[in-house]
Amino acid sequence: MVPSISTARPIVSAGSPFPEIAKKLTIKTGKNAGTSPSVASLYRALAEAEQQEPAPEPRVIEQRRPRPARITGPGSETDPELMHRLERHALGQGGAQ
Repeated sequence: MVPSISTARPIVSAGSPFPEIAKKLTIKTGKNAGTSPSVASLYRALAEAEQQEPAPEPRVIEQRRPRPARITGPGSETDPELMHRLERHALGQGGAQ
């Protein structure tokens, strides 16, 4: 078995091929102590370690509130016709003409 999955993970994430990673690792205990694990053993050990990790907790993302529109008042450079239409629309007094 691969002695340390934590040793292999950074190498895998760096993009190294599995045969090269297997050659860099050494089995420390058991009847195969001192030898490198097979590529299949490396795949299996990484898959088992990934299954044992708890899934990240789902996050609740709050819905963004709409930004209030800035409607300028009398005396500004806003078109009077536009202001009238916006007021009617806001008060629910008229539809599109």
